[in-house]
Amino acid sequence: MIEAEGLRIGDRLPPEVAIARQLGIGRAKVREALTSWQSMGIVVRNKKAGTRLAA
Repeated sequence: MIEAEGLRIGDRLPPEVAIARQLGIGRAKVREALTSWQSMGIVVRNKKAGTRLAA
């Protein structure tokens, strides 16, 4: 999805709900994956600014 959308470092990811809908999974699974990516330094998450690609 990241490659298909052409996202680069610093770009904002779609909202969790949109990702879940596009992948056909629950929002909880998306949140779990994003939390894992955050701990690996792949994304940076801010409550009001959304999720941005970090690496």
